[in-house]
Amino acid sequence: MLPSLVQPAVVAGVVALSAAMAEVVHRVRLFAAARTPVVFVGETGTGKSFLASSIHEHSGRVGQLVDVTAGELRPELARAYIFGHERGAFTGAVGRRPGLLEQAQNGTFLLDDFHLLDVDVQGALLRAVDARRYRALGAQRDVPLNCGLLFGVSGDLDTLVTQGKVLPDLRYRLGYCVIHLPRLEERREEIAPLARLFLAQCPDESGVPDGPAEFAADVLPLLESAVYPGNLRELKGRIRAAYLLARGDPEIRVEHFDGLRPDRRSFPRWGERAERIRAVQWALTRTAGRVGAAARLLGVSRNTVSALRGAIQNSA
Repeated sequence: MLPSLVQPAVVAGVVALSAAMAEVVHRVRLFAAARTPVVFVGETGTGKSFLASSIHEHSGRVGQLVDVTAGELRPELARAYIFGHERGAFTGAVGRRPGLLEQAQNGTFLLDDFHLLDVDVQGALLRAVDARRYRALGAQRDVPLNCGLLFGVSGDLDTLVTQGKVLPDLRYRLGYCVIHLPRLEERREEIAPLARLFLAQCPDESGVPDGPAEFAADVLPLLESAVYPGNLRELKGRIRAAYLLARGDPEIRVEHFDGLRPDRRSFPRWGERAERIRAVQWALTRTAGRVGAAARLLGVSRNTVSALRGAIQNSA
């Protein structure tokens, strides 16, 4: 793990210290202006919408970014939402409605959780991608497809095909310009700079300008070792909540993070005495020698850390 003081590389708004995120940044650079559809593969909360914004901003396209999740679309109306419809195209179509592709004209269209779409809608999208044209429901003529296309999925494409959630033809047409988004736990060296970035955004995004502007010394080591099933989204949400809970205090402290717990996979094993000593050495290094902070990081008592620190000092 890299030290928290290492300065992150920020390219297209993406914090990159890990090899995985360096590859993400590299692909963002390569794919941003391309007409070829791009597929994001990553769990919920890994930053697909944020990356879509970065690609859009660096694409040179003058239209807007349209960001939608397939799960938000009613299955029976998904095709109409995406392609649009004319008046009378189906029961209840009392007027013309522009589709999401039309709204994204000269811009960028992100369709996240693409695998949740019915396969017939996937097939219609495939034809539109191939022809670079599409037709609204009830329309008499095609219109050009003139936007960047980004698709998000939360699992391996081949597995989704095997499960019948993605058409094989789509897999082989879209599955080459791919950006894999790592889980936050796979890029722990970036948690500290991300935490500082999210904290700096709190005054504007929360509407509360007078909250604390820094973390207590033992907060970042705990954040770097915590469990984040919600990935980036969870880290940002936790920091925003802590910012509000710490209002009136000069800094955010560990107690302002409700339910935050370390992931024991991120530090040495806690087994034999020698392993416990190594774990305590690691935790004390991470927390600049603070016994209480090291105990919280390891999830053990302060007395346990003090006793093992004594053994370390005696053996030195």
